[in-house]
Amino acid sequence: MGGIVADTSFASTEHGSGRASMVLRVPSDKYALVLGEIEELGTVKYRRTYTNDVTKEYLDLEARITNLTRQEERLREILSQAKNVEEVLRVEKELERVRGEIEAATGRLKYLKDRVSYSTINLSLIALDKHMIAVNTKNLGVFERSVRSFISSINLVIRTGGDLIVFFSGFLPLLVLIIPLGLLGRKFYRLWSDTR
Repeated sequence: MGGIVADTSFASTEHGSGRASMVLRVPSDKYALVLGEIEELGTVKYRRTYTNDVTKEYLDLEARITNLTRQEERLREILSQAKNVEEVLRVEKELERVRGEIEAATGRLKYLKDRVSYSTINLSLIALDKHMIAVNTKNLGVFERSVRSFISSINLVIRTGGDLIVFFSGFLPLLVLIIPLGLLGRKFYRLWSDTR
């Protein structure tokens, strides 16, 4: 569409779900088209649209730049007619100030032109857990909801069982050390008890 991805971030979980945030800059005349295509990618959970009218500021800046440019031209004429070093320095200082204001106003004008030419879309995406079964939740009956609940329970049992296996596998090397130390400690305790 002639736009750009101005910023992006992504995070995922071990179960496959993920979140992404993007700032999209799209040509203003393609805004509605891009938004429509984005909305077809999934389910829209939240949407907010707002417009920032910069017409007055834009016109004010154009007038300000015109006035400052005239002022700069007049100062250059005065500079060419300066008679001593003090006058030259004073006019050059004023020229520097006017030039700085022109550059600042021109930069702001370019920024506003960009804002007018392009629309910004702040997009947040959430991907579903890959272990979940995609079920159409519209008009679900009791049977369909029961099946979905059953599948979710099985997935939970499988994930929990897998987590326990991983936990005990990691704990096994510690048991190799703990059991002999426990037996040795028990033996010392009995010997100590017998000597009392």
